[in-house]
Parts: sequence; C-alpha cells; structure tokens
Amino acid sequence: MTETPRVLFVSSEVSPFAKVGGLADVSGALPKALSKAGVSIELAMPLYRSIDREKWDLRISESCRPRMIRVGPRFVLATYWEGHLPNSDVPVFFVDVPEWFGRDGVYDDPHEKRAWWDNGERFGGFCLAVLAMLEQRGDRYDVVHANDYQAALLPVFLRATHLYHPNLRHLKTLLTLHNVGYQGQFPLALGEALGLPPWTTEPYGALEFFGSLNMLKGGCVYADKINTVSETYARETTSSWIFGFGLEGVLSGRGEDYLGIVNGADLERWNPLNDPFLKALDTTFSRDDLGKKFECKRIMHERFGLPPEALERPTIGIVSRLEYQKGYDMFLEVADNVLDLDFNLVVLGLGRPETEEGFRSLSWRRPDRAAVAFEFFPELAHLVMAGSDLFLMTPRYEPCGLNQIYALAYGTVPVVRATGGLADTVKDYDAANAPDGWGFVFHDFSGEAIVWAMQRARGVFANSDEWRNLMQRGMDLDFSWDRASRRYLSLYRSLVS
Repeated sequence: MTETPRVLFVSSEVSPFAKVGGLADVSGALPKALSKAGVSIELAMPLYRSIDREKWDLRISESCRPRMIRVGPRFVLATYWEGHLPNSDVPVFFVDVPEWFGRDGVYDDPHEKRAWWDNGERFGGFCLAVLAMLEQRGDRYDVVHANDYQAALLPVFLRATHLYHPNLRHLKTLLTLHNVGYQGQFPLALGEALGLPPWTTEPYGALEFFGSLNMLKGGCVYADKINTVSETYARETTSSWIFGFGLEGVLSGRGEDYLGIVNGADLERWNPLNDPFLKALDTTFSRDDLGKKFECKRIMHERFGLPPEALERPTIGIVSRLEYQKGYDMFLEVADNVLDLDFNLVVLGLGRPETEEGFRSLSWRRPDRAAVAFEFFPELAHLVMAGSDLFLMTPRYEPCGLNQIYALAYGTVPVVRATGGLADTVKDYDAANAPDGWGFVFHDFSGEAIVWAMQRARGVFANSDEWRNLMQRGMDLDFSWDRASRRYLSLYRSLVS
C-alpha cells in the first residue's frame, strides 16, 4: 500500500465535458477536492461526439495503446485521449469508440427522445475498454472507483474474469450509487457478448435479476465496498422496494460495507459573489451585501415575462429534470392553491411531456404569476437560483440533491420533502421550536403537505428581518466538497489498508 491512495475514478459523465444530471457535477468536482486532500486521482470517461477536443486541449494518449474490444462476434477499436479537469492538474482519460459514443446524446437519442437501444453494449463495452486500459496501467492505481450502472461492471470483471491478472489482482473497488432507480437492465444474452462467466447470469447469479441482466446488481455483489450519496438514502435503499427498486436485499446484505456520504457542492462555480453569469449582469452579491439579489429577481422576471407588479410577491424557483422521480406532478395538483397564497412561480427544465404540459397549462391560466422555460442553459439556471426567494423540491425520492445546496449558497430558502439527502441537508425552520433551521421541510408526499409548507414559508417571508436571518443562516453553511472528500479519503484508505 502506498501512503497516498491512487485512484482511477470512472464515470459516464463529467462536468464540464458532458452533463446530463448530478453525476456529472459530482464527477467534475469531487476528484478536484480529493486531489487537494492528497489523493493521487485520475478519471476515465467516454469521448462523446459533443466533447470539443480542441477546446479542451485533448491529445492522443501516449501511455495507453489502442485496443481491440470484443463484443460477441465483433471487435471494435478503442483509442484513448488525455486531458485535464479545468483549473486543476487532475488527468482525464477519454475512451474513444465512435461506434458507441460518436452520436448525439449521452444516454438518449435526442431526436427520438428515448434511450439508445444499445446502451447495454455501449456501457458494458466502455467497462471493457477501461479494463483494457487498466491492463496497461493497473500498477499505477490502488482503487477503482466506479460510479452508477454505466461503470458497475468493472468490479464484476475485476473479480469474475481478471482476478489473477498481474496488473489487476491488487486493485480494490468502490461503487458509488448516485441513483438506485437507474440499474442498467438488459437481456441476459448481453453477459455472454461481454465475456462474462455463465454462472453470473444464471438464475440467482450475481447479475441475474428477474430474467434480465442487471449491471448495478452485479456491481453491488462484487464491489469491495459500496456507498451512496447521503446517509438517509443509504437507510432508505435497504428498507423497501420503494427506494431500493428490488436491490434492497442485496444492499442490506452488504452490512457495514454499504454506507452513505453526503455529496458536497462545487462552491467555486456556485458562489453568488464570484458567479461569472452574475458578473456579466453586474449583480453579484454576498451574505453581508444582499442588495443585488433583488436585481437578479428583477432580471429573472423580465426574462420569463412576468409583470412588474410580480416583484412585490415572493417567487418560487424550480430548476430540475421534470421526471416522475421529482414529484412535480403532485405539486401541479395544488399549484393554483400555492399561487393563491400570493406567490409567483418560475420553472426551468425538461422532462415528461405530461409534466411539461401541466406547467404550460398553469402558465397560460396564471400568466401574471407563473412562467416556464422548457430548456436548460447554465446562465439561466444560475439566474433562477439567484433571483428566486424560495426553491421548491418535491421528490418521491432524492438520493442527495445538489440544487438545495446551491440554493442555500445564493440565499434562496429551500422548501423540500424530507427524503434522502434533502433530509440530511435541510433543517426545518420553526420560529417557535427550531429557530436554528434554514428551510421548510414537509414529510408526506401529498399536495396538502406542500401547501402547508408554503403557508409557513409565506408567513415568515412577511417579516423581512426574520427572512433575512433565514437567508444568511443558509449562506453560512459549509457544504463544500472539502468535507465530503475527507470521508472518501478515509474510505479509500480502509480499502487498501
């Protein structure tokens, strides 16, 4: 064992190169914090067509030779490129297989609006390509840190097919579950195509799951340790199918080898005093000088087409994928009741057609109070985060969530359902009983619970001094990656000790 853990961090998306969800934010920020904490860390990810090789100064790797990857009867060529995470010295290796990644979209076909039909082969093959890279460079690492189902076959290959490879047998594996709802389920025949032993896909095998191949299950069986992105979510995913999606038994069976570590946030990118998007508008602000936050609100209202008189009312912001998990279909059932409490609403996101239609209908019915934009631009997301008074999250489940942390940093008070990381990062404010809280928390997944939380928030907003104290209390919190990185460092050391 080396004194400094040497880690290969493997992810299907890394900000700013490719981003679909929170996994990209974590993968772009955590390695930087780990590097500062003393971890020798490198990344591996696919080279998607959308990644600009010239912009990011990518070059063909000199330490990784191209390799032929076998998938069933076919062979595909994998080449490797190198770059660095911006504003760091953390190396990034890009796996270039045009057949899999030289197309629009990361996971989905943007034209058909559905998952790519060959995602099992794409990301199973990605794991094989990383494995081929490790065969050449494995002696440079102590730990392979795989993230989500797209990298979950790495622990399987390292134990089931490559256990005695001289460059690989010493490697320990950590699998991080960012969302157990996405498991990578594909036909069992994929196992044979990827060269997995038949016993792994037979009934009750490590990868067999109700007649299909489940990549995440395989990783959960074979990884040396598993973690997820909050303590509460770790408990929830071992408690019932509602959170574990059928893997609750596998996860609870791992005992102390399964734990939760709350995500941090990249507070260099999400900082109202240094935010480049706010600087362009001359609206940066800080905890002790909140004056420009109202200007952010005015510009946001103008961009979304809300009338001038709406500025006098508190504005609720939503920036999210409008998917089933996020629970905004429940909010839509009581949205008119919430607006009648004298709120505005601004929504930025994309997702289920039914949910989009619900918000579109709301904005048509209440144009003086509700506005929507079914798109995603970083500059607009930062403006909504800065210009809103409250930030609403109503999920059925939420492994960690980052938006509530960003909102706190911008003095935007979160209103959240107590599940997963939201329960771990937002403490309920009750002027009488818990005046040290910094948000409004509800527990039941129901419209009545949402309205009750918004009623409480509206009452506090009416007292400007109390509201300012609430904003500043949230801005004082430390949810940076520095704290989380120390726990990962301890976890790596326990793996290789």
